[in-house]
Amino acid sequence: MSVPLHIINASIDRPARRTVAAAIPRGRFATKRGWRSQSAADVMASCLPEFGTQAAVLTVDDDTGVVGGDLRASGAHVVAWYRRALHGQSAQAWVPDGPFDAALVRLPQGKESLEMILHACASQLKVSGQLFVYGANDEGIRSAAGMLAGLFGSAHTVAAGRRCRVIATTSITLLCGIKRWSGKSCLAAGAASD
Repeated sequence: MSVPLHIINASIDRPARRTVAAAIPRGRFATKRGWRSQSAADVMASCLPEFGTQAAVLTVDDDTGVVGGDLRASGAHVVAWYRRALHGQSAQAWVPDGPFDAALVRLPQGKESLEMILHACASQLKVSGQLFVYGANDEGIRSAAGMLAGLFGSAHTVAAGRRCRVIATTSITLLCGIKRWSGKSCLAAGAASD
């Protein structure tokens, strides 16, 4: 039995299937981050309120530097908190000491992470402080509005565009305690068996 020549040629000319797709880093922290971080930062920077030259502003995970740079250019005192050591930044375990007039939070991955950040930022804001969360729609920024409203009583969208939005709250009184997001895990001590 012989195989027709056109079938042999077709199998030789066909490109090999890509089997390395799973090894390509994905998400916001990938090497090639795509449009999300830049677009979200641009939308946040476009609606920055006038804080004044004496304002102390906390930026959280501003991995593009756009938001912090625009705030510095307007004369505000900017303190950056990076929770992860990414893109040449040093990580810090907890939010720097305040008090701050405002906190601008880049939407993290995971609801628990966002809730912890919101509690941490609220602990360092002045009573009249403002809290902003910005991110892309497909990262979950819309559901973040519900979380802010649940924690602080109110939240509203202050800017939207380029498939991103900025959500703000001005009521910095927590409606629930910090124990809401804390949890306990049990670890078994001892040698692992093969």
